Formats: sequence, C-alpha cells, structure tokens
Amino acid sequence: MIYTFRVVLQIFTVTLAFFSTSVSLAADEMPAIRPTWIVHVDAGSESHTARRFAAIANEIAQSKENLRLISEMPLLNTWIIEGEKNPVDLIPALRARDVEVSRDVWQPVKEVLAAGSTAIPRQWDLQTIKATSGLGKQGAGVKVGVIDSGVDEQHPALLKRLVMAKNFLPNVKEDENVEDEVQHGVGVASLIFGWDAIGSFQGVAPKAEYYSAKVCSVFGCPRSAVIRALSWSLQEQLDVVNMSLQVDESVITRAERAAISTVVHRGLTIVASAGNDGKPRLAWPASSPEVISVGSVSPRLERSAFSNFSSALTLVAPGEQMYVAQPKDKFLVADLHLELKGRWTPTSLLWDKYSAYAPLSETSKVVWLMFPTAAEVRSAASQGSIAFLMTQPEQEKQYVEDLRSLGMKAVVLMQPMMSLMPSTPRTGPVDPRLSLPALRLRGDEVLRLMQAQSSGIWTGVKLNLNPALYGRVQGTSFAAPLVTGAVSLMLASNPKLKPFHVKQILQDSADALSASKGEVGSGLLNATAAVQMALSYL
Repeated sequence: MIYTFRVVLQIFTVTLAFFSTSVSLAADEMPAIRPTWIVHVDAGSESHTARRFAAIANEIAQSKENLRLISEMPLLNTWIIEGEKNPVDLIPALRARDVEVSRDVWQPVKEVLAAGSTAIPRQWDLQTIKATSGLGKQGAGVKVGVIDSGVDEQHPALLKRLVMAKNFLPNVKEDENVEDEVQHGVGVASLIFGWDAIGSFQGVAPKAEYYSAKVCSVFGCPRSAVIRALSWSLQEQLDVVNMSLQVDESVITRAERAAISTVVHRGLTIVASAGNDGKPRLAWPASSPEVISVGSVSPRLERSAFSNFSSALTLVAPGEQMYVAQPKDKFLVADLHLELKGRWTPTSLLWDKYSAYAPLSETSKVVWLMFPTAAEVRSAASQGSIAFLMTQPEQEKQYVEDLRSLGMKAVVLMQPMMSLMPSTPRTGPVDPRLSLPALRLRGDEVLRLMQAQSSGIWTGVKLNLNPALYGRVQGTSFAAPLVTGAVSLMLASNPKLKPFHVKQILQDSADALSASKGEVGSGLLNATAAVQMALSYL
C-alpha cells in the first residue's frame, strides 16, 4: 500500500513488534552437484598407508557404482571421492577400523559484520598493534596463504601482490573462478598485503608473497575444500596460512583434525579467527591446540561483544571498525539526502552491493510501499522514481524487477526488527543480479529517519551512487590477518622459527590488557615486540 509519511511511521513502529528476522532476498538454491565423501586413514607407516590407498583405488576403479576419485592427498592420508552412494557400502576396504568416511558438509557463510563510524581513524589497527612501516622487512620473502573466499587481483591495494590463486570448491577447475564472490577474502588479504600507489592504505606485511585458496562461495564452505587447501599449502611450501573461517565443531571429523595437526608439524604456521558468536568457546580451526587463535578487541581495547573467548585463546587484535579493501566493482557508496520543507538534509553513509549499474545521481519524489499488492507496485511508478519498499522476502526480487520495468530509478529496501540486534550489519546483502540499484536500510535506521522527519514533509531525495574500493567491517575474521601479517614479519626476520616458537613469541610479547586471560588470551598483539623477540630467538 502507498502511504503518507505519518501513516508509514505508525505502521513501521507497530511492525517492529512482530518481526524477529531481517527481510532479505530469498537465497538461490545451491546448484545440483554429486555428493562428495571424505576418506581418511589413520596415520601408519608410509608404506602401509600407500598399500592401503592402492587397494582402495583399485576397488574404486572396479566399482560399477560410478564412483570417482577427485582428490588424492597422501601427505594428509586423505582422499575425496564423488558418488551418489556412501562408498562404505560399496568398498569393503573402507570398513576397517582405521578408516573414517564422512559426507562432505557445506558450512554456511557467516555474514560480514559491517561498521560505519567515521570517528575512528581509518587504520587505527596498525597503530594499535605497533606495526610500524619497514618493520620486519615488510614480510619480504615469506609465503603467506589466505584460505578464504577468493581474490581481486585488480584491486589497487592488491595489484602485483598475488603469486598464485586456486579454487578448491567441488566441480570447479582449480584455476577457474578464483574471484571473491562473498566479499570477505579480499578484505582479509588487504590487511596483510595491502599497499596502494598513493600510500593511503597499507597492510601489515605488504611485501609478503600472496597465495590465495578459495574454499567458500555464496553457498558455503565445504569441508573437502578446506582440507584440499591445507594439502596445497604444504605442496607449495607456504610459511603461514590465515584461516578466517568459523566452522561448527559438530561437523568436524578426524580428517580435519589430522590435516591441521599434520601441516603444523610439518612447519606451517596457522592463524585462525576465534569466531563471532560471542560465546565462551572457539570455533574450528581456532579450537585446534596447534593453531594461533585470535579474538577481537574494540578501539577501547575491550573484548568485542561478538568475539568468542576461551582460556585456550592465544591473543587478541583489533577487529572493530576495520578499514579494508572491498572487491572492485562490487560495492557502492551511497550519499542519500532527504528534502524536508525545501531543505536538503544528509543522512548517514550507506554501503551495499551493486551490479553493473552506472553511477547514478538522481533527485526525485519518494514513493512509500509498505507490504504492497502487485497492483500497488505497478501504480507506484507514476508517483515518483525512488521507492522505499518493505515487503515479504519472497516478493522483494519480483517487486524490484517490476519497479525497474516501470522506470523506477532506485529502490531502498526497508527491513524491520534487525535494528534491535546491535551486532547485525547496518545494511544487508542485496542480490547483485538485480538490474536496479537497491540499497537496504536496517530497521532502526528507517525508524530513526522517520521519527526525525515526522514533523515535516519528506518530499524528495537526492541519491548519488559511486563505486567504493574500501569499507569498514568488523569481526574476528579481520583480527586474525593482523596476526598473520605480524607472523610474516617475524619469519622474514628469523626464518628458522618453527610454529610453536611463533606462537610462544606472540604470547610472550603481547601487551597486557585489563581483561582476564579467558577473555583476551595473553593480551594484545604487539608486532614490534614480536619481531624484536623473534630476532633474538634460537
């Protein structure tokens, strides 16, 4: 229905009481792929394991059930098999006690927590962890892997940084589609390797060598991809790997635990984020004792409300109001101004995903659509060219397409109740394939704007959309790469350090915080102290 401003405010206020989830576009269904199975053999002698694998391979080849071996990882005693049926039912050799077979699980992608304050300096994190320019040879010569959602090697902050990128998702060739579709891996990588031509952005170790392993898509992060990425990290002889992943412990099997243990004992240092549930437990892989686990602190150096914690936590680093690179041509910055009694009033800066729209500058009348019928959507185009729309999730995409076909210039999607959850993003994801610029306002933002303007008449808006290369985010995902960068500086200064040396130095050199060890581990990352200690170690 199309409402006047005052009626919209009343209806929106009532609506908040009834909705407990955000209004977002219904997710596409995951494309059909054949089931994959992870086969892990407990470690024995190399010759024994080789014979076991040879026997299993022979039975797979002779099977009439169309099984296919898609990845062989002898260093991790693990294979990945594709097939409709559980291979245990088909291959007797897999029924031995020292063999574990589990179906691959796609862990849902955790949403990036957006942050928008401009009061915090852009790269406050570098100052806080004492990562001075030129420290530790800037990581030169150290091979650093990022096991995440992919790359954007054309981003100004990451130009000429990438050495190799692989895609380990099922049914994809390793050298194809390595780009970041989730808008996560690029931000993580920028905190380690970032350096733009004008010096406006810098990572902790900009001269380190960047290796990217894509294990996550918009549909999730399969366990098999993570294991394959760890195997690849060994093959490429990487020195340190960042894993800003949060995997539920309930789906972790012997294969994953053995993979982590094996790669660390072979000399690869692993840094992982603690998780964003705000609970007294660590997500996997941070929960593995061999891993350097990293929690998040705020600019006030207090544990972030979202950061998981535990007595086993290694240390903490900044994870709030993080200024990071965003995938090029994937985000826009929207400058929205409201017309009130003939005066233009600017609102807060909005960030969101966009597709192939040209930059837009539009002054227009506003059309309010609150849970409209299809007929009311069709009649809206004659009343303005920017629509503020609130509707059910399953109707959003169709309504936006209808508004586009009728000549609407842009849509602001309004969502209720998510506003009452302070840890949720200021803006939610909008389907990038929409053919119309679509911003999303969280519930409290809409309510605040409505209340602020309720005594006047909101007659129009100015909307300017332009590509954005950087944005603010938060989460333990963005605390971990600061530590990975510091490890790169340590290894550049002293290549003889082993993973257990690195972990001990980080703990010994950390700055003490007022919170307990159970909240912040050994304290706050101090990159300068860690490098100095690394130089005198061994």
